[in-house]
Amino acid sequence: MNQYSAIREVRRLLRAVMEQSQRPELIEQLEEIDVRLKAFHDRGIDFKEVVDGLDDSIMITDAEGTGLYINPAYTRNTEITEEDVLNRDVRSLIGKDKLFTGGAVTSVLESGKSAFRLSTTYKTGEPLVGYVEGTPIFKEDGRLPTPGSGLQPAHRDAQLVAGGF
Repeated sequence: MNQYSAIREVRRLLRAVMEQSQRPELIEQLEEIDVRLKAFHDRGIDFKEVVDGLDDSIMITDAEGTGLYINPAYTRNTEITEEDVLNRDVRSLIGKDKLFTGGAVTSVLESGKSAFRLSTTYKTGEPLVGYVEGTPIFKEDGRLPTPGSGLQPAHRDAQLVAGGF
């Protein structure tokens, strides 16, 4: 189900609950939620479509570090495919003999805070150096459901590559 359809379904369910509710304060809160959802619905914003169109490389994991999503730019920039990371623990992909080094997601998982790392991708013929920023996305209750990371390829500086980064 795409985001547009999901919002439409959530709004339908909200209206059904409002019709059954006898509590004015609950109805008022649900109406406010519906108004906010309507703004997204009416604009037709599909955030997956937006992220898929970015030039920045995006990887999203769950709170345990399991790969959930990479956007097309991630594959274009690193040659790492969905098959390489989806449903796999990111920690198992890190190391010079694996897909990459310097993964920021592991730091986010350990600390719950943003992290910025120099990373090297080894899937390409020649190691590809880039900067990775990991960002935690917290739920309202403070839980960490989804860390994400973005990769910015660095200039292919021969000193950085030769220096073992």
